[in-house]
Amino acid sequence: GMSAHARYELMFKDKAGLRDAIGALRRRYGAHAALQVNLPNKDKSDDILSWIDAVRALEGGDDIDIVPHYSMKNNYHRDVNAGLSKLETFARTCATRGTKRCLLVTGSGDRKLDSVEALRRLGMDRAFKRDVVQDGGFKFECAFNPYFPEKSELDREFERLEKKLNSGLVGGLWLQIGSDCDALDAALVRIKNMSVKNVDAPLRLHGSVFMPSKQLLAQMKFRPWRGVFLSEEWLESVENAERVTMKQLEIFARHGVHPLIESGLVTDAQFDQCERLLAAYHKHNKRAQAEDEDDANTT
Repeated sequence: GMSAHARYELMFKDKAGLRDAIGALRRRYGAHAALQVNLPNKDKSDDILSWIDAVRALEGGDDIDIVPHYSMKNNYHRDVNAGLSKLETFARTCATRGTKRCLLVTGSGDRKLDSVEALRRLGMDRAFKRDVVQDGGFKFECAFNPYFPEKSELDREFERLEKKLNSGLVGGLWLQIGSDCDALDAALVRIKNMSVKNVDAPLRLHGSVFMPSKQLLAQMKFRPWRGVFLSEEWLESVENAERVTMKQLEIFARHGVHPLIESGLVTDAQFDQCERLLAAYHKHNKRAQAEDEDDANTT
């Protein structure tokens, strides 16, 4: 089915809810669909490793491609070394259990040990690099916001990205939610042109999109998320937001960015909407692949 063409961020409160969220995807796409899912880390009490185990314990659970999130904010420790050691243990455990990547996010607010500093320190740890990255095949991935309206903030975001990549521990990027298509396109061009010494393979690129609904638009209007830049046009109507989303998905396809659906899908209507919007991605993705093959044939 189409499920293999997008990733889904699962919305759940506990293990039963996690199983339900996977059940909804399997009902839509078949019990043996090659699912790709993200497990967000929204709370201090989250036991992420036990969630990974719960997914693996499902029938066919080993075939589900899981990307867990790890929030420095929700795993905060007053003692920086203890905080770092907690992250290191998490990464080692993931690697030994066959989960080869993790999205590392700072979370809101300022703290000494943010994702940049954590990656810098772990990047200097020879044993970690050898065991977990070289032998274990594990890489961190990191979040990136291409939508900052202020040039100085966008430049700072690129500086932070460069520092993260310089750790040699990062294999992928996750573009955050936003609505400015020109900013998205420009940032992706700029990312492609970055020359960073410690990145040994092309970065895996992912990008988040919402599935617009009246409820979501109201929520974003009255309780906007910090660091999420959505235009008046986007917030005005579901139709507008869908039009922008399809344009973003075309840009994703052109730049080899894999979509992450950051809205919980439960009803048939929600899945129908998602597939209708993703059609823009698939159409342009096929075209992009065909052009790549043409390029390969002419060289």
